[in-house]
Amino acid sequence: MNFVQNEDKLRCDGRYSEPRVRGLHYEVVTDLATEPVTLEEFKQHARIDYATDDARCLQYIKAARQHLEQFTQKSFGPKTMRLSYLSLPANFQLMYGPVTSADVTVNGDYVAEAKLEAGSIEYEAGYDPLPDLLKVAVMKYAAGLYMIRENIMVSESGSTQDPVTLIDDAEKLAMKYANVTWF
Repeated sequence: MNFVQNEDKLRCDGRYSEPRVRGLHYEVVTDLATEPVTLEEFKQHARIDYATDDARCLQYIKAARQHLEQFTQKSFGPKTMRLSYLSLPANFQLMYGPVTSADVTVNGDYVAEAKLEAGSIEYEAGYDPLPDLLKVAVMKYAAGLYMIRENIMVSESGSTQDPVTLIDDAEKLAMKYANVTWF
């Protein structure tokens, strides 16, 4: 990894200050053991009453969850994360929370002390259980993926539909939980 490309500089009083946050890299050490949305929940939501596409539906559920985790920078279930860094300021918010335990002192999702030496932080994070609003967002996004698997979608009455609105709606629902980080 090229840490120089990940170096953040703060603009203060018209001059660049020394970087306080440098060389950030997040990685998933262990991912979710089970998806927060079951196949049965999704099939009921999407009104699918046959088993032909079960494997594909499971792929869409996982893809939807992963996309919305990236979008919100939250973990939708228990997982282990690792943050590697060159330096961190005090009160730096760890992404992909909520943090449940860490190998450093944390206040909620925030690292309590500055880390001026390069290192890494390993922590457990994630909702357990996933809030209903985020479950609905995962199901809406997965339903959009399922419906868009073809180039065009035609209703029973013969009119064309735009399934992209399901994906947009899913992101709007998840936005309430999204992290917004300013350096």
